[in-house]
Amino acid sequence: SCDHTSNTTNIDSLTIEFWLHPRALTAPTALLNRGSTNNDGYVVEAQDTGRVDVRTNQAAATQLTYSATGVLVLNTWQHLVVTRKGTLVSTFRDGKEVAYGGQDSHLDPTTANRAIRLGIHTDEANYAFNGLIGRLSIYNRALNITEIKALYGSPYNPMGAPLFL
Repeated sequence: SCDHTSNTTNIDSLTIEFWLHPRALTAPTALLNRGSTNNDGYVVEAQDTGRVDVRTNQAAATQLTYSATGVLVLNTWQHLVVTRKGTLVSTFRDGKEVAYGGQDSHLDPTTANRAIRLGIHTDEANYAFNGLIGRLSIYNRALNITEIKALYGSPYNPMGAPLFL
């Protein structure tokens, strides 16, 4: 997890980038979470169908953007990027856009003193990710498609040190 004092909430633009290697998918499986489910913060989830969900949450309100089924593949490394710019959220797998924020208008996620967690929901330990997550990077702006493709195409060590840019 990442200290809650990191500037990763209440900002207009954000990019979350990481590599994942799922061994099994059960619904819903947390990939990255900051906040309390359906109350505050944001979460990137995998569904048992291979769909990727991105939720932003405030008290009594949740916004959802999701990919088609079959986006995530078992037993292989894949590059996942989520961008938020204003109220729009997009999701990319291996340099290609798989979900676009037109599904819901994402409001500022409010999170009070909560850590970023990889592979588990803050308040629901039953939905742990079965696989590997590596090389997490969080940017304080929405990367463009050229930058996302460059990250996917660059040599990588998925288990390298996390970066907070």
